[in-house]
Amino acid sequence: MYELYVQKCHNEWKVNPEKLSFYRFIFSTEFNLGFHQPKKDACKYCEWYKRLNPSDKVHHEEEYNAHQTRKVQAREHKQNDKRHAQAQSSFKALTFDLEQVLTTPWSNVSSLFYSRKLSTYNLTVYELGNKEAQCYMWHEGEGGRGSSEISTCMFQYLSTLSRTEHVVLYSDTCGLQNRNAGFSAMCLCLHIFMESGHSQMECDSVHAAIEAARKKVPVYSPEGYYTLVRMARRNRPYKVIELGHSAFLDFKSFSQHTVRNRTKDTEGQTVRHTKEDPKGIQFKYSLSDQPFQMLQVGKHETRGAHAIAPKKMHTGPPGITAVKKKDVLTLCTNGSIPHSYVDFYQSVQVIQAE
Repeated sequence: MYELYVQKCHNEWKVNPEKLSFYRFIFSTEFNLGFHQPKKDACKYCEWYKRLNPSDKVHHEEEYNAHQTRKVQAREHKQNDKRHAQAQSSFKALTFDLEQVLTTPWSNVSSLFYSRKLSTYNLTVYELGNKEAQCYMWHEGEGGRGSSEISTCMFQYLSTLSRTEHVVLYSDTCGLQNRNAGFSAMCLCLHIFMESGHSQMECDSVHAAIEAARKKVPVYSPEGYYTLVRMARRNRPYKVIELGHSAFLDFKSFSQHTVRNRTKDTEGQTVRHTKEDPKGIQFKYSLSDQPFQMLQVGKHETRGAHAIAPKKMHTGPPGITAVKKKDVLTLCTNGSIPHSYVDFYQSVQVIQAE
């Protein structure tokens, strides 16, 4: 920044620039600005490779270089799609990711550390074109965090799009949540998986803002998280969609009707569904210019004139364990959770034995 300032002084303003120390003093005291180093997860493969001795590194060098190439390709594709989405409204480029579990109650009371807490989940969808973010949120008493829940969130989001001709989805490579037959059965768009260990995405900035906001206030219920997320960004606040058990669709069972043919190859980096051939999935193992291959998954069965649709996942709230409910109610009685939240925690159902 100082070098740019010096260039501007010489080339445009025709004045002598101030010294770096004075520039730093003015920047630090006169402006409400600061620098932030974003937190990112380390790649376990890269960390493993760094710890190898020189001879083993030579043995694995080709594999490591291919890993790095895929990382760069994925990031370049995302950047290109971001520019495309900014220039054309009918093209949507999205990143989506599940935030780490948000537990309630959340405060600095020491007794909370040893108690079981209620988990709240947040699936964030971030539009690269306009920087809008939507957070689909629910607590574990209403649903889990498996493939059907993630697929339901994305299904709801995609169902809201209008005047959109092409959608690209970027995600990490979590097989239990988004890289599976259930999610593939839901998708009717291009879906790109980031290279494992290098899936730093714009969703991470949303989650970082939520974490920063959580440090400032205690949170005693999932509703508190919904409000906190709505207020985590002042300009263009994040939109929160609260989900209950009745919203979740069973895409795992749905995939058994729609995806009849499955291969053992599960490491494909790109999966694409096309309206021209709804029975097939186009895929390839890298983001190079090689052509897509076709996986013929089978037929979409019909009942009468209507195709099979995913069914509701739950007939009622799935509930939490009895020991967890006992712990949170104890926190209510000992004052760790304010009395005004007692009714909510008492209303959370317990898992029924089969």
